[in-house]
Amino acid sequence: MTKFLLALFFVFSLSIVHAQELWKFNTAVTYGKNKGVIGLFQPSVYGVTNWLDVAVNPLQFVVYPNVRLTANLWNNKQNFVSTRVAAYYPTMAARIEQKQKLLGWFSDDLFFSPQLIFKYEMIYSRNWKYIGGSKAQRTSGKVMLMTATESEHTFPGVPFEAMDLRSFILNRYNLLGLEMKHDAQLTERLNLTLDIGWYKVIRDVHYSFEHKCLLSQRINHHYMVQGGYSFKVYPNYLKQLFFSPVIDVMYLFGI
Repeated sequence: MTKFLLALFFVFSLSIVHAQELWKFNTAVTYGKNKGVIGLFQPSVYGVTNWLDVAVNPLQFVVYPNVRLTANLWNNKQNFVSTRVAAYYPTMAARIEQKQKLLGWFSDDLFFSPQLIFKYEMIYSRNWKYIGGSKAQRTSGKVMLMTATESEHTFPGVPFEAMDLRSFILNRYNLLGLEMKHDAQLTERLNLTLDIGWYKVIRDVHYSFEHKCLLSQRINHHYMVQGGYSFKVYPNYLKQLFFSPVIDVMYLFGI
């Protein structure tokens, strides 16, 4: 897999004629009015104004409605402070799983009342230039809180090993997260993204560490590919490492 990704990026780099700017996704930097990105697996983002972005995940939306707003509160072109609010509706996906028995988690007598998940984030980003031989760099820090509305159900049928910590909020818990992210423009065509996060279930002992590494390669003026990996580890109840490859194709517009 590693050799394949490196070969793929090398081939694309031979035909690229447009410069790549620092990746703005999951930072405090907004895309700008009428600018954005459409991805296959990651949320698609649209700049409503120069300071406000709206995002949805199109593939998930059919069974897992979701929306996210990012507002830039202040910036001086080098430092950026933004807030982000997201909402999700997991009840539809739970009812589909209960009916279709794709994973066999939920019995027919389990009732799912409507429930909403909310995520609140404060983000700070700082731009750096010409450090360590790169064209430009950006470092971002984030504080995140996830909560859910009250419901009449819990999820007793889900195997504990299958539950991401974010799923705990469906069982009347809250989740706190701290994240650091660094983007580096390695060349005019290639970006590197590294991030690490720590997540803790409030009023519970469970926590996790997560890490992601991505290479973003511009194909032409509008298209970009991403490849890399992510992993999660839950030190106090699951000892194994959860590793998964990451790949996506994105369309950039308004640039």
